[in-house]
Amino acid sequence: MVNSFNRITVFVAFFLIANLIFPQSQTISNLVVSQPIKMGISQPMRDLPLTTTKTIENWTDGIIPLRIPFDINVQEVVKDGSLQEYNGPEGISNITKNFEGVSAGAYTPPDPSGDVGPNHYVQMVNVQTQIWDKNGNSLAGPFNNINFWAGLPGPWGGTNDGDPIVLYDEVADRWMVSQFALPNYPNGPFYILIAVSTSPDPTGNYYQ
Repeated sequence: MVNSFNRITVFVAFFLIANLIFPQSQTISNLVVSQPIKMGISQPMRDLPLTTTKTIENWTDGIIPLRIPFDINVQEVVKDGSLQEYNGPEGISNITKNFEGVSAGAYTPPDPSGDVGPNHYVQMVNVQTQIWDKNGNSLAGPFNNINFWAGLPGPWGGTNDGDPIVLYDEVADRWMVSQFALPNYPNGPFYILIAVSTSPDPTGNYYQ
């Protein structure tokens, strides 16, 4: 009787483990891995030439057109679940540091993106990038994003199509930046430019 009970227990345990393993295998089986078509190492960000900021007087030159058709007659069918239905607490903590970020270069929309590491703040907008320490001192930039990708020749050369992303990886202690490139828009192929810092210092070189 004891042996039969033990066999049943082992069978049930195996059945439960199998149910946990196989669904996970089915999930990751749909993973698609793409290979880069070009790789390289960038110049140190701190060494890139500084940009001259555009002024508001010529801001119309920098409007990025809305390329996706927008239908103003679309009717709301389902209530947006992300709509905020109540206000948060009014009290906020004191601001420890407040300094001006990188100029949007008179482009609209600016698509700002930034992240904070142990000692730095990195910010990218559509056309340029700048890096500060946590006291607001500029350590690199502002520089044109085109110059950052210049060491990676390809059909994206000279493009500056925006929508940058900046992320700091706390586990790896590395910085990741990306920007898409649409050299033949609206026709493909389309590209995503990705770079990871070679060290914890965001002002240094990046694997591209």
